[in-house]
Amino acid sequence: MVSRRRVHLLVVALAVELVFAVMGRWEALMRLLHGDRGPGSIVAVVRLFWLVFVLVIVGDVARAWLRTRRALHRRDQTIAAIGSTTHDWLWEADLAFTFTYHSPGVQDLLGYRPEELIGVAMVDLVAEPDRERAMGIVSAGLVTGWQDVDRLWRHRDGNRVLLRESAAAIRDESGQPIGFRGTRSRVTDAAAGEDVLATRARVQQLLDGGVVDIALQPIASLFTGRLTGAEALARFPDGRGPEVWFQEARETGMSRALDALAFHAAVAHFSALPETCYLSVNASPALLLDPPFRSWLLAGGLPLERLVIEITEHVVIVDYPALNTALAPLRERGVRLAVDDTGAGYASLSHVLQLRPDIIKIDRSLTAELSGDRARRSLVTALVLLALDIGATVTGEGVETLAELATLLDLGVDAAQGYLLARPTTDPTDWYTWPDRNWASDCSQLRQLAP
Repeated sequence: MVSRRRVHLLVVALAVELVFAVMGRWEALMRLLHGDRGPGSIVAVVRLFWLVFVLVIVGDVARAWLRTRRALHRRDQTIAAIGSTTHDWLWEADLAFTFTYHSPGVQDLLGYRPEELIGVAMVDLVAEPDRERAMGIVSAGLVTGWQDVDRLWRHRDGNRVLLRESAAAIRDESGQPIGFRGTRSRVTDAAAGEDVLATRARVQQLLDGGVVDIALQPIASLFTGRLTGAEALARFPDGRGPEVWFQEARETGMSRALDALAFHAAVAHFSALPETCYLSVNASPALLLDPPFRSWLLAGGLPLERLVIEITEHVVIVDYPALNTALAPLRERGVRLAVDDTGAGYASLSHVLQLRPDIIKIDRSLTAELSGDRARRSLVTALVLLALDIGATVTGEGVETLAELATLLDLGVDAAQGYLLARPTTDPTDWYTWPDRNWASDCSQLRQLAP
């Protein structure tokens, strides 16, 4: 790296050069000021001002370089200070997944001195049962990063150590990824590591079998009372809820594979709905950022104008511009975007503002007891107004009472979904009755009930 001393010498040399240039061309400058417009005078003065311009540019670059150097120094000092005062393992790696930095915590956790692991490939330290998917997790996290992934690592003494890790991409000034930075900490003893292996085997068995059932739940327009769409919800053979399965997949680094399996199973049910209705399917940011998945979606022959992709409030989105860029070709082909669970937490508002969805889905935590809670009504009203500003529609989720439905209608919410209308069901005979069902009479009565 160029030293500060050399930068200073360069600036001084150019300043001296400028002084000599002015002295050497002073006569030409004076002639020009006194009306001599000869070529020699003009060329000499232009060269003088060109040298001044170059000096200004070099000076500006030098100042920017010094600022960057100071910022990097402060960052390095911060990382070093944190690394020296925590038992966690702080690390950095380049795009080839080769370690470039370790805090002293790596010695506490894996028995290696930090300097021993500089230049070592990340996958080489992963314990054998986890190596196959280690690179997949890192590759998937290049844009989004990853959080709270449990993985087995190889200790220097040959034992396996279960560590919980989170990481994010390091980016340059243009936003391009140039590496990774993250932290790892001990989870528990080896017995917990065996539990992780058992969980991974269970998820892998599900992925190998490719068996995910799909339940549909209707979404009805509050203004026409007719079916407008349905949400596809994953159901699993052992009866455990989807939140359990997807949490286990995240903990074992297989969430993207399970997301893809559930998505493929869901879009196979377009034919169960009329052509005037959409199918709403959940997808994680990691899946949407996967180029092969997007290519399949664009070339798969699906009715994309009837597809709504839901992104939940509960997922972390590290890089909104990258996700918006990935979604752009899909949205151009007619795919609509919904933000699910809006109002359940702070992240949902960030999702709405950054992603500008076509549909805002209000979480059950807001629709519950909506009719008797002024604060909830104010929040829903704010979301309706926000939807108007960005050209989106609003769907109320988790509707269970007529009072909740009446209040949603009064507040200008466009559609509703919940147990009051119908529970999610895997029975196609139920699905086929929805297009003929008319909630219009209910809505007409509710308009009379609405305050």
